[in-house]
Amino acid sequence: MKKKTLRIITIALLVVMIFAAFSSVFAAPTAKGDATMTLVKDEIASGTFGEQDYGSYRKEKVNFDAAKKLIDIKLTVTNNAPEPKSHEEEIPGDLPGEIVYLIDISRSMSVNEVTINGQTTTRKQAVIDAAKILTDKLFAQNKDLKVGVVGYATSTNDDERGTLKDAKVFTESLVTTKEAVNSVFDTVATTTMGNTTDIQMGLRAAASLFTDSTTAKKYIVLLTDGIPNVAEGVIPTTYPEGSGQQGWQSAYDMNVFNPTKAEVKGLKDKGINLVSILINMLDNELPFSTMTPGDMQTMYEAIGRPISEAGEKPTYLDVSKYIFGTTTKPTTGDVYYIPTDDEIYDYITKTVYDSMIGEPTKKTVVDVPEYVLEDIVLKDYFPANIVANFDKAELIAPSKGTITAEINKADNSITWTIGDLKPQETATYTYRLTLKDTFDSSIIGKNLPTNEKITITYKEKGQDGKPVEDTRCPVVMLDVIPKKVIPQTGENTILFVGLALLATVSIAVVSKVKSRK
Repeated sequence: MKKKTLRIITIALLVVMIFAAFSSVFAAPTAKGDATMTLVKDEIASGTFGEQDYGSYRKEKVNFDAAKKLIDIKLTVTNNAPEPKSHEEEIPGDLPGEIVYLIDISRSMSVNEVTINGQTTTRKQAVIDAAKILTDKLFAQNKDLKVGVVGYATSTNDDERGTLKDAKVFTESLVTTKEAVNSVFDTVATTTMGNTTDIQMGLRAAASLFTDSTTAKKYIVLLTDGIPNVAEGVIPTTYPEGSGQQGWQSAYDMNVFNPTKAEVKGLKDKGINLVSILINMLDNELPFSTMTPGDMQTMYEAIGRPISEAGEKPTYLDVSKYIFGTTTKPTTGDVYYIPTDDEIYDYITKTVYDSMIGEPTKKTVVDVPEYVLEDIVLKDYFPANIVANFDKAELIAPSKGTITAEINKADNSITWTIGDLKPQETATYTYRLTLKDTFDSSIIGKNLPTNEKITITYKEKGQDGKPVEDTRCPVVMLDVIPKKVIPQTGENTILFVGLALLATVSIAVVSKVKSRK
């Protein structure tokens, strides 16, 4: 054998020995203690979800320990919707839908002066001014209110007294704005009629203005300072000359009072509420009454006044109670006796208003409705190399809901079932990934995303919301600390010895063959 061939065999044997030696050093799994871990990318997954983006999520690194080779990941889901807000409002009761003002425009209303809040005016102007305020307040409660205005006294034509000519209709139909009503009131203030009073025909004319509506609450508001002395077909006449008597006959008697009272009662059957505002009804005897003792007894029994307390003639107040009733026991509707003129405003603008709108009720008005995120489920998926080489452990338990105890091997995921989140409510969960005591050396020097992705499903308003998917996450890298190769006893020594003997035998054989040549 040639020298060259011998040298080649010797070198090959040495290479085999060296390769075998180094292979024996690195073939074992890499130990955790031999590795270093660095945070390559501190990436945060975050975003919003839901129709109004009230839902938000966040996945982030909250702790990284290079020495212990661990990283802590925190998951957060929040409902950022504003907290529900509401307030209580007072809602009026059964509001008036149609109102007709029936205003006494007889002589007494125009000539009697009154002083209210330091201002002197006529009684008619005072009730008109108060009626304007009442109307404004009612329109503020019901913008669909309809209003009419009728005046009454008697016709200036004697032949027409005791007929509908004793009433003057100022609005041919109901008007729908407070400005229109106020304009009509101004016309009423300058209008006069005859000197006697026909309340019956005034009530009949006022009732004729209402619509056919069966749902609108209807009111006649009667404003007067007198009692009737005219009725349908009944008018006062003067005593004939030479009779020795003066003034009116048949001016204040049951022939006038009874028809007027019947008209008042009949309003209820028509679905009309009467509000009687009776001003300055004095307890003075009637000057021209022709009532018989029997009629007077009937009246007193009706109003509950003992005969022993009665005078020779009934009073204005007696007649008012007989026709309209009392505040506590009205003939129909509501009855208000205003004893003095300076109380006109308060009665009409406050007491009557409160009565007409009824008892207020409480209503809850929602300013900010409650927005709830429902059936929230977050799934966190891990790469296979993380599952194989890192231990996952719960660091802080879920603040809400439940989480799977172990990683699901089918898809390498954990499932966090959060459930519902109310406005301003947050749910959190924190876990730890720790490098195992030994790990696969194939992952050394590679970027290792700690997660593959997270997904979020949920419902809002009972419907499935648009699902969320986010792949962002922190990334780590492993490296190995370089070490000197130190000769070892045991298996490596035997290997070296065996290889050395093999090399020696080979050289000897080659040399012997050569010497024989």
